[in-house]
Amino acid sequence: MTQKPNQLIRIAAILTLTGAGAHAQSVDSLLDKLVDKGVLSVREANELREESDKNFTSAYQVKSGMPDWVTALRINGDVRGRYESFSSGNIGFNDRHRFRYRLRTGVTAVMR
Repeated sequence: MTQKPNQLIRIAAILTLTGAGAHAQSVDSLLDKLVDKGVLSVREANELREESDKNFTSAYQVKSGMPDWVTALRINGDVRGRYESFSSGNIGFNDRHRFRYRLRTGVTAVMR
């Protein structure tokens, strides 16, 4: 096989591997199929896997335009709702009903 078609196949595989919608399982199955058809050797497929894993984060940041500080933030939290009822058999006691809510949020930043 000549060098030029081999390079085109590698470029196509890398673009496929670093796409935003690419999943690891589909990438592995694609590379396995290329090895089965004789387009890539096992060594070349493993190199492409390593390249795609290594360059995925930087390629995603370039493609999405997100700076490092945005991708380093993790947002978490929870919501709590509670109902309380106060009642008594005493005629002079006013029954009370209330709803209580709590919303907690948190942000974790990964410092590099």
